[in-house]
Amino acid sequence: MTQADTTESYARETAAAIDGAANLDDVEKIRVAALGRNGVVTQWMKSLGTLPKDERAAAGARFNQLRAGI
Repeated sequence: MTQADTTESYARETAAAIDGAANLDDVEKIRVAALGRNGVVTQWMKSLGTLPKDERAAAGARFNQLRAGI
């Protein structure tokens, strides 16, 4: 599975979790799990520097799009 596939899969899972949330507190927990200090997307963003230079722009764009969607 490529990083793009992983990102897309996580986006679908997160969207489904948000759709299934019972209240705003649940939505906030999902947001924090994804975007908080130790969140999944935050960790991916921190790892951008380890990627080859030619892959960074595309990965960064995917991560930013995912953040905006959440």
